[in-house]
Amino acid sequence: MTAGERTTDVVVIGGGPGGHAAALTARRHGASVVLVEREQLGGQCVHHTCIPNALLLGAAATFFDAQELGLAGVFDAGDTLRLGRAVSRKDALVAKLAAGAAASLRAAGVEVVSGGAALLAPDRVAVDAAAVRAGAVVLATGARWEAPKLDGVPDRLVVTLDAVSRLDVPPAHALVLGGGPAATAFSVEAAVLLAAAGTVVTYAAPTNQVVPALDADVDAVVRASLEAIGVTVLTSARTTATDQADRIAVLHAGGKASVAADIVVAPDGRVPNIEGLGLDALGFPPAALVAVDDTCRTAVPGLLAVGDVTGGPMLTAAASHMGRVAGATVTGAPARTRLGAVPHVLHTAPTTGWVGLNQRDATEHGYLADAAVVDLSTTARAVTLGGREGVVKLVAERELGRLLGVQIVGPEAPELVGLAAQALQAELTVDDLAEAVHWHPSTAECLGDAARAWCDERSLVGVR
Repeated sequence: MTAGERTTDVVVIGGGPGGHAAALTARRHGASVVLVEREQLGGQCVHHTCIPNALLLGAAATFFDAQELGLAGVFDAGDTLRLGRAVSRKDALVAKLAAGAAASLRAAGVEVVSGGAALLAPDRVAVDAAAVRAGAVVLATGARWEAPKLDGVPDRLVVTLDAVSRLDVPPAHALVLGGGPAATAFSVEAAVLLAAAGTVVTYAAPTNQVVPALDADVDAVVRASLEAIGVTVLTSARTTATDQADRIAVLHAGGKASVAADIVVAPDGRVPNIEGLGLDALGFPPAALVAVDDTCRTAVPGLLAVGDVTGGPMLTAAASHMGRVAGATVTGAPARTRLGAVPHVLHTAPTTGWVGLNQRDATEHGYLADAAVVDLSTTARAVTLGGREGVVKLVAERELGRLLGVQIVGPEAPELVGLAAQALQAELTVDDLAEAVHWHPSTAECLGDAARAWCDERSLVGVR
């Protein structure tokens, strides 16, 4: 140890969800922890993506509910969402959540250091002008947004998805481009928010579906829900050069469209945030993802990584799970990642969620997969919420009934897909789901309805 060098059991680089979970878990197992964050605790999730989007889209959902009640004559509702007010409310609540994240680290005894960090060696980290020696280092630096060059689109019009949550005044017209990692289609949320705020929105999906992770029949419900709130949907779309200064040319499945756009929302362009960490000096190829095993260890002893930098699902839930595994691993506690049942949610109107395999992918993976679809509009809970439309699609292995995946478009989809994720994690069968007793009326009943429908279909074809 050199003069002036500090020591600790664990250094965590990055204070987003993955780093936060790793630090708290390591402390829970008795390790001393230094967490280094160069920007804001909470990371992209708290300040720029998940939480701001959930707050704004929650306001949009309430606005749509109010409109429905207004049409029913229950009370008067305004014509548009007041985006500036919603953004101000979002900022206040984000600040409150970020303060809570800092307080939880402080209460746990995690030392938080503000500044940049770089690896000097597998067990030494430079934190600005100081150095810290650690028994283990966890990389949790997340991802950053990069605006792409778009054919035929002036750079001045291009905004990344995180910037949408900071708009005080909605644009009159917006072109929202789909695409991004893991077929997640987070840009759909921007289309919903802008439409609620009164913007004329065109959504251009790069494939023949709005949300490629869904089966086509479920995706059609998402498309219909977007069109119902005034969003124009173009599929198999890409921008191209045009000689009209105030319009964007879009080639799509139906031909060519000339779209008015005050802003163009770029596809999900996040890239792992690994620059400046000193990974090349440790033998990692330049700009390469940091590969890990199921304990979050890299090929370098004592160096672990979690979340977006590993090339896994770019989701907060995945990063937090990996952080907990890494925090246990560095203290010698047994832990393994299980990322096969990570739920995905889009705050559309109504919400969309999925987990596991869709029917198309299940077949490509070699399963004999059957599916059952339940129309939510006739269920008791949907009626109590005002006659909401939607579907639940359940996919399972034909012979033994092993659950493979669930897709949902409808009210309270995040909670329902969470139940489905637990069922997948526990390796339940469709028969298990069919026998579960849920509160009435609740959306959870719909999962049982889909399971019983699947079992009925299996009985009809004589599969046992």
